[in-house]
Amino acid sequence: MVVADADGRRARAARVPVPPPRPFLHTLGAGLKETLFPDDPVRAVAREAAASGGGPGARTLAALRYAFPCLGWLPSYSLAALRSDLVAGVTVASLAVPQGISYARLAGVDPSKRRPKFFWVSAAAPLVSVIFGTVLVYLIHGENHGIQTIGYVKKGINPSSAGSLLLSSAHTMLAARTGILTGIISLAEGAAVARSFAMAKNYQVDGNKEMIAFGVMNMAGSCTSCYLTAGPFSRSAVNRDAGCRTPASNAFMAVAVALTLLFLTPLFRHTPQLALSAIIASAMLGNIHLAAAARLWRVDRVDFFVCLGAFLGVVFASVEVGLCVAVAVSVLRVLLLVARPRTTALGKIPESAVYRRMDQYAMAEGTPGVLVLRIDAPIYFANASYLRERISRWMGDEEDRIKAEGDQELRCLVLDMGAVASIDMSGIKMLEELKMSLDKRSIQMALANPGSEVMRKLDSSEVLQLIGDDWIFLTVGEACDYARTTCKIGAALQIAATPDEMV
Repeated sequence: MVVADADGRRARAARVPVPPPRPFLHTLGAGLKETLFPDDPVRAVAREAAASGGGPGARTLAALRYAFPCLGWLPSYSLAALRSDLVAGVTVASLAVPQGISYARLAGVDPSKRRPKFFWVSAAAPLVSVIFGTVLVYLIHGENHGIQTIGYVKKGINPSSAGSLLLSSAHTMLAARTGILTGIISLAEGAAVARSFAMAKNYQVDGNKEMIAFGVMNMAGSCTSCYLTAGPFSRSAVNRDAGCRTPASNAFMAVAVALTLLFLTPLFRHTPQLALSAIIASAMLGNIHLAAAARLWRVDRVDFFVCLGAFLGVVFASVEVGLCVAVAVSVLRVLLLVARPRTTALGKIPESAVYRRMDQYAMAEGTPGVLVLRIDAPIYFANASYLRERISRWMGDEEDRIKAEGDQELRCLVLDMGAVASIDMSGIKMLEELKMSLDKRSIQMALANPGSEVMRKLDSSEVLQLIGDDWIFLTVGEACDYARTTCKIGAALQIAATPDEMV
């Protein structure tokens, strides 16, 4: 609350403080930690160690459990979980083998999502189609009738190819570009799958562990000439619906696939390539979600066009082109939001001290002689000039309206800085120039709800002293009340905002 004394000066109940300075290295370290380790693994280890007693042994065990999650469930592994994981692993292997052969022919196509109620149909369909097609081609000698088959498949596990790694090859840049693109795709797919199952099972996903797992898995696989792999939704859904209890089902699946490679590959000699094509086509059709696209159209048209651009790029060009189109449109949108931030006029809700957007709340009333604007973005070099021009245009429109309606002349500009999380020197210079321009027109400038970083930089640059400590407020309502008292503005009148004035 703000009251005025006999001389009209403000007596503050509270003021906006300038935070104490922080050492640069401390600020840099905190920023890097928040950027690179938002989940704070040290905190997770410390909490688990404290729950276990807090001794050195507890801390060591907690660190080992964080690095090797299997240590968390292996000690309590039961025979019932073993049976469930074994069934789930073999079931996933029956899906992975024919899909793996198919994808190896086409450089990797993402599998599709299946509905749980059709679980056994969806899980067994690829294997059944391969078995049926293989038996049929063998019985009718399909090779003699022009039916293309897989042919000879080398038996056994791939030998190590680590010695074949060449960093000076003519294809190094192509391999690097392909690896980056496919890595982004696999991380995006894996993160989406992890979030989906985490929501269904109500547990937290560790993004760092997910990325480390993908990276280690693919680096190990590349040493045996494997193609890129991730955590596809279809196999994860089959694994879940088959009743897996722990990640041990993945180990059983790996053993089943290894046994197939060691002993069963000759059986695929007569497998028709048509069956593999059907598996891939089924996976591709399952990736087309018309309902999701329709929802994008209803909710956010820009996201819909990003989706459409990626789809058309993949269909008519390649996966790389589709990904580049989606990334380019998304980056352009972000740049536009940064370079052209939204500014809105605020008005007071009747019988309250709350100020809200006048284009959203029809009952909001403007304060005569005071223009309240909210800036909805950080102020950087990329948008400082635009904001300066946009604020001037707001003021010009307000002054034109005042002349047309004969209202109280504009005496104060209040900037709601609540959404301005940060500001650079260009932004500070913009506020300084705006303050000096308003002084020449006998218009006072006030700031409401500035953040700690904004206050610290305004104080260091001495712009805070230029604006005046008495014109920095906790809330917009406090700023408007003080402006009405100090600038001797008349009683409040309702001011309607036309749609043309809103941005």
